[in-house]
Amino acid sequence: GQASAPLVVAVALGTILSFIPAPLLDSLLVGIIFARFRQVNRSALLAARIVWNDLIVVPLYVPGFRFGMRLVEPFAVNDTTLAMKIFAFSLGLMLLASAATLVSAAIMLGFVIVLRRRQNSPL
Repeated sequence: GQASAPLVVAVALGTILSFIPAPLLDSLLVGIIFARFRQVNRSALLAARIVWNDLIVVPLYVPGFRFGMRLVEPFAVNDTTLAMKIFAFSLGLMLLASAATLVSAAIMLGFVIVLRRRQNSPL
């Protein structure tokens, strides 16, 4: 319902921000979100950041790069420039981050739905 939306959005934000490959930029953006958007569930956003900490996200950078290279390879045959590698890395990481964000938000939404059903059950 309406009440679960801020929780799911906060988890999605925390997840997507975790994938930013610039040190401290994600933390700076979390601070800006907290200052600008008071209605964001801060606990959920921070919990998502803790779950998707650097120990989990950073090892995903290599598969993200490889995935991105596979996607751009047909369009950039033999292009091994730094710009192409950065583009491939960014593309792969963006797609991984998007998938992780969708999965995290779906899990949180499922959790909220189950919790609400249990609260409304006669048991």
